[in-house]
Amino acid sequence: MEKVIVQIKNMCQSYGKKKVIDDISIDVYEGEFLTILGPSGCGKTTILRAISGLDFIQSGKIMIDDVDVTDLDPTKREVNTIFQNYALFTTMSVEKNINFGLRMKRVGKEEIKKRTEEMLDLVKMGEFRNRKPRELSGGQQQRVAIARALINRPKVLLLDEPLSALDQKLRKQMQLELKNLQKKMKITFIYVTHSQDEALTMSDRIVILNEGKIEQIDTPHHIYSHPKTRFVADFIGESNIFDGIVESISEGQALVRVTDDITFTITSRGYKVGDKVSIIVRPENFTLEDEENDKNLPLKIKNHIFDGASTQVIGTLPNRQEIKVELRKGSEDFKNRETVYLNYQLEDLIILKGDSHEAV
Repeated sequence: MEKVIVQIKNMCQSYGKKKVIDDISIDVYEGEFLTILGPSGCGKTTILRAISGLDFIQSGKIMIDDVDVTDLDPTKREVNTIFQNYALFTTMSVEKNINFGLRMKRVGKEEIKKRTEEMLDLVKMGEFRNRKPRELSGGQQQRVAIARALINRPKVLLLDEPLSALDQKLRKQMQLELKNLQKKMKITFIYVTHSQDEALTMSDRIVILNEGKIEQIDTPHHIYSHPKTRFVADFIGESNIFDGIVESISEGQALVRVTDDITFTITSRGYKVGDKVSIIVRPENFTLEDEENDKNLPLKIKNHIFDGASTQVIGTLPNRQEIKVELRKGSEDFKNRETVYLNYQLEDLIILKGDSHEAV
């Protein structure tokens, strides 16, 4: 059984009259990379600040390694934080930035030297040890901030959107480096971001947060393939969403009517006639066909967007709903067509309850 290293129980937090976190509970396992993901203002950083002790919570409890730290001073918690701006000391060298925490704790000189060398080697910054932060690239500054946090050997490392200031190519590179460092050090990472790409790439599990409430906690693959709520389905990746009503049920199948011209046939799953459902199809789960049949849907093509790895076809259905289709191969076959036909596999449909917007 996995050990819980951080436990948040029934946490609530308000600023003035605004409730930022609304009774959430999260278990973080030892050695895992957990990402808290959500739109701006959903409460992500508030959770991180509460764990670090920078903010005391209104109600609830925070445990770190079975110790109640809810009211404990930040300096007495075995966590370190990497902020968005890295907060490096501009007048200190790389080496002194990294071992600053040890010097403040009055650790012995030999131990400081040993652990500093370990960190410089870990983040591949040995040749830059005497440089000042202003003489480093964004990625190098990031490595120094990581080393400075890890040298104290915290039980938990908190990361608050640390890659947001980097360009896209460097951000991709640092995503892999961070994940590799985390695996090598076997330290629990709690990572805050609004970037789906970062969350899906690096995380063991993702917490989807929306307006201070948890929508879903799961693995990246499961969150993408099996979202539990409409918000998650719409927030993670691209989604084509169809709202309809069960019109008839026969031989274990339910006919869902979206409009006069658009229907889907799904597994009945205990539905009854009149039930509202939402059907979600990821762009990569649609295929395009030349000829119409009793299952596919006519799509009037508006645009093609080529990004190197794939082509996104954008079009409209008879009800004017915009649809996105992602094609890996064969996209050129449809480039000069005005109308094509959408097809899908039943197993690729994500079905949500219509009113509650929860998965069935």
